[in-house]
Amino acid sequence: ARVIVNLVMKFFQDPHPRVRYAAIHCIGQLSSDFGPLIQDDHHHQIAPQLMAALRDATHPRVQAHAGAALINFCEHCSKAFLKSTCKNLWKFSLHF
Repeated sequence: ARVIVNLVMKFFQDPHPRVRYAAIHCIGQLSSDFGPLIQDDHHHQIAPQLMAALRDATHPRVQAHAGAALINFCEHCSKAFLKSTCKNLWKFSLHF
């Protein structure tokens, strides 16, 4: 799983929104199919990138899909991780 996640995460920085959308979709699907393994091993890598994609106001489909993928990701996260992530999401939501 590590190799796949590392490969997909590179595409979160791609200049084309469709590529970013596809990468987000892949992470969302991996989060559902391989949870909680993905969450336990890669939360430090995935969660910040999904939250960054939520800020992509110029591409609302990418932004919305990041929200859906974040939900898939959080379904298998530990309570401790969710508490810290919720604080960051709350701070982020205040900027909308």
